[in-house]
Amino acid sequence: MERRQAYDRYETKRRLINLYSDADQWIKYNDDPDLIPFYAPLPKPPDWNLIAGFGMDPKEQTWKNLRPRMPKKLYVLAYKNKGLTIDDIWNELELNPVKWEDEIEYIKRMWYFRLNGFWFFNNGKPTYITGKHFYYMMFYPLDSGYPKYRDRDRKYWVFIDFCENHSFDFVKKDKNDWAIPEEDTEPDGTPIYLMKDLGRRVVFGDVYPKMRREGATYRAQCNNLETISKLKNVWGGIQSRTDEDARSVFQKKLVRPWKRVPFFFRPYYTGSTNPKNQLEFDIPSLRIGAGGALASTGAGLESGIDFQPGDEGAYDGWKLHFQHDDEVGKNVKNDVWKRHLVGKECLSQDFGMSIHGYTSKTSTVGEMEKGGGDKFKKMCDMSMYHQRNEIGQTPSGLFLFFMSSIDGLNCDEFGNSDLVDNERIIKAQRASLINNNDVVGWVEKVRQYPIYYRECFSSSASDLGFNLYIIEQRLQELKMNQPHCVRGDFVRENPLDRLSRVMFVEDPNNGRFVVSKQLKSGQTNRWMKNEFGHYMPLKSKYFAGSDSFRFNQTEGKRMSDGGIVVKYGRDELVDEGAQMSEMESDRYVCTYQFRPPTTDEYAEDVLMVCQYYGCQVLAEANVDVVNKKFEEWGFAGYLVYLKDNTGRFRKTPGFNTVGGKKDEIFNALRDYIQRRGNYERHPEILEDCKSIQNIDQMKNFDRLTAAGLAEIAYMECSNEYLPESHEEEEEGIEMMFQERDF
Repeated sequence: MERRQAYDRYETKRRLINLYSDADQWIKYNDDPDLIPFYAPLPKPPDWNLIAGFGMDPKEQTWKNLRPRMPKKLYVLAYKNKGLTIDDIWNELELNPVKWEDEIEYIKRMWYFRLNGFWFFNNGKPTYITGKHFYYMMFYPLDSGYPKYRDRDRKYWVFIDFCENHSFDFVKKDKNDWAIPEEDTEPDGTPIYLMKDLGRRVVFGDVYPKMRREGATYRAQCNNLETISKLKNVWGGIQSRTDEDARSVFQKKLVRPWKRVPFFFRPYYTGSTNPKNQLEFDIPSLRIGAGGALASTGAGLESGIDFQPGDEGAYDGWKLHFQHDDEVGKNVKNDVWKRHLVGKECLSQDFGMSIHGYTSKTSTVGEMEKGGGDKFKKMCDMSMYHQRNEIGQTPSGLFLFFMSSIDGLNCDEFGNSDLVDNERIIKAQRASLINNNDVVGWVEKVRQYPIYYRECFSSSASDLGFNLYIIEQRLQELKMNQPHCVRGDFVRENPLDRLSRVMFVEDPNNGRFVVSKQLKSGQTNRWMKNEFGHYMPLKSKYFAGSDSFRFNQTEGKRMSDGGIVVKYGRDELVDEGAQMSEMESDRYVCTYQFRPPTTDEYAEDVLMVCQYYGCQVLAEANVDVVNKKFEEWGFAGYLVYLKDNTGRFRKTPGFNTVGGKKDEIFNALRDYIQRRGNYERHPEILEDCKSIQNIDQMKNFDRLTAAGLAEIAYMECSNEYLPESHEEEEEGIEMMFQERDF
C-alpha cells in the first residue's frame, strides 16, 4: 500500500497519515567513490493497517515501543519454571489450548515473522525487516542485551537475503567480464544494466570489511543458528584466524545466545546445555533395559554446528549449509583464499553450479602485509557485483558488502545515523593522533573505522613512498583554516571562437575545476603563432598535465575520468628571498577530475586551461586525445615535447603512462610531497596521494596522474623554447573579476 491509498482508505487517520511517508523501494549498496553501487529491491508494504504502529504519532514509532512482547504467562512458563523441560512446556500448551490461546497465537506469529519478515512504522515510514533480522533483534541476546534497531543492521540483513536469492547475471559484459551499461540512464544519471534470470543461485555469500565492534560476528552466528536450527540434515561451521578464536566465537557468540533462545525456536538437542565443541540438534539417546543399551525415540533434525581449526582443509569433504569465516583480514597463519576455495566445494555441488549453502566472511583489516590484509583485499576485489564470469558468478563467488563507518557509529532513537556528526567524530579522533605524531596509530584507526572502501586497506607506509605524516598533517591544517580553493569553470567570451578570451567563472556547486590561483587582468590569454602556423603560449611559469579518459570503456571497477592539473613552477621574481612556508610558487594551482560527455569537450577544457594560464600541457600519449585535437585545431604549440636520452626533442608530444614510465610519475610526485607537501593548497591532491596504495592503481587516479605529468613538465622542459613575455604585450582588455590569489 502507498501513502495516497492509505489516505483514501482511512479517513479518520488522515491527520497522522499526512505525517507519514512511503516505504523505501530499494536499498543502495556499496555507495563509495571507488565502487560501483547497486540496488536491492524491497518488498511492497501490505495494507498499512497490518503494519505495527499504524495510527501512532511518528515520534512514538520506534522499535523499542513496537517490539512484540512475549505474554507474561508464557514468559513465566518458559523461563521461571526451571524444572520443566521443553517437552513439559509443549505438553502443557497442547493439553490446555483454551487456557493458552493467546500464548499459542503469539508463538504462531513469531514463526510467521521469522519466516516472512516483519513490518513496522519507524518515525512515520513503513519499514521492512527480514525474518532473520527479526529473529536477531527479538531472540538473540548480545553481551550488552538484545540488539537495538539500527538501519545499518537492516541494510546488512536485507543484503544477506538478497545474496541468498540472487539468480541474475548481466546481459552485456566486456572482455574482462565487467557489466556494460545501456546508453540511456535513469533521470538522475544512474546507469541502467540489463539482467537475465539464470534460474539458479549464483552467490556463495558475502565478504564484509567492517568497522570495529559493530556486531558483525554476532550477526553471522545468528545467521548460522537461525539457518541450521530449522532444517534437517544440515551442518554449520566456524573458522577464525586461530583455533582459540574459533572456539571463542562458538562459545561466546553462538552458544551463549542460543541458551536464551525461547523453547518454541529450540529444536531437540543432544549433550550438555553448555556444549564446548559442538551444538547438535537431534533426539537425545535414552538408556533402557537392564543391560543399559542405548535407544532413541522420535526423530530430530540431525543437524548441528561446530568449529574447526583454521587450516585450509579443515572442512574438506564436508557438506556445509553455513560457514562463517571470522577475522579473515587478520589471518597470517593460514591462506584464507585457499580456505575459501575449499569452502566453496563444501557449499555447492556440480562444480559450483548448484549452491546449497552460504558463507559469510567478516573482518576488520590487519596490516596489509604483516597482518593478512593483502589476501583479504584480494578476496574483496574479486567480489565486485558488476564483474561476472560466464556462469554469472563473481571471480570469488561472493558479493562485497561495504558500509562507511559514518553509517551506524552513533544512531538516534529510530536507528538512523547522523552522518555529518559521525564523520566529524571519526576525523577528530584521527586528527588527535596525527597532532601527536602517531602515524601508526592513525593508520590503525583508519582501518578500524573506514569512511571509504580504500581506507579499509590503509598501510603504515604507502607502497609508493608518500610521506603520510606530511599529507595527513597538511590535510588537518587545511580543514582548520579558511579554504584556499574555489570551484568553477573556464568559459570563452565567444564559445564558437577558440581564439576568444578565456575567463574563470565561479560555480561552487557544479564547477568542474578547483582553482587556488586566479590571474590578474592582462596575464591571461597571451599567445602567438609559430613558424608552422600553430598557436603557442608565451613563456610562463605554469605547466599543465593531462590524463585523458577512455571513452565508453571501463577502467577496472569504474568508468575513467579525465584529469587536468596545472603546476605553478618556481618563480624567483615572486619568491626571491622567501622562506619555504612563504613561497607562492612551486605548487599546484588548478585541478580537474571529470568525465564530460565527449572527448572533444574534454580536450576543449584542457585548451581553455592552457590559454588562461599561458602554459603548455604534457598529455598522456597512449590515449592520444589531447595531442590529436590540439594539432587538428591548430594549437600544437601548446603541447610539450620532452627530450630523449641524447638531449634532443622527441618527434611526438606527450608522455606514455604505461609500463616502467609510471615510476617517473610517482617519483616526481613523491619528491614534491616531501618538498612541498606541508604547503600544498589542494586537499584533493593530498587525498589522492594518501589513498593510492600501489602503482597498479594509477588508472583509477586520473587527477593524480595529471599532477605527476605537470610535475614532470615543470622539472624537464621549463618552457625553455617559448618566446619571452613582456608587460607591454598584455592584452588591453579588462577582466570581468578582480585578482583572487588564495
